[in-house]
Amino acid sequence: MRSLGVGFDRSTLVSVANCLCLLEHFYPLHCLAIKFGLVIDVEVVTVLVKVYSDLGGDVHECYKFILETSGSQDVVSWIGIITAFAEREPEEALLLFSKFSWECLDDPDRYIFSSVINACAGLATEWHCSTVHAQVMKYRFENDTILANALIHAYSRCGSVELSM
Repeated sequence: MRSLGVGFDRSTLVSVANCLCLLEHFYPLHCLAIKFGLVIDVEVVTVLVKVYSDLGGDVHECYKFILETSGSQDVVSWIGIITAFAEREPEEALLLFSKFSWECLDDPDRYIFSSVINACAGLATEWHCSTVHAQVMKYRFENDTILANALIHAYSRCGSVELSM
């Protein structure tokens, strides 16, 4: 594409990133994102982190990647980081959510709560579930169907489905 003189922008990068199936193909794409100044775009950073994690990249490197290249730490970039950790290191995802709560000026949204609740399900501890459940209620997401279903799943993993009601 580049050899034909076709332009390269954030839409191209996001589309190509979502098609990658090998980690070694990720690195040249990451370099192009840096070269073209696209690492300050929240959508680009989030997709790169997700793809890197999905391809088996170290989730700690994902976190470092966000801190070093994006310069942005809004709720969208935090979602990418926490989601990557929730799948492989759920306890670390909960620590990052705590860090998000202190460092990010944005309020958590349903997407970040969904990732955090999935981390709770991975740990299968009632205390973690109830702590995050309290946060969901604090931010008035208790009527969100997706989060309600995620909470039911998380509580059922620790044998306390009745607490999800």
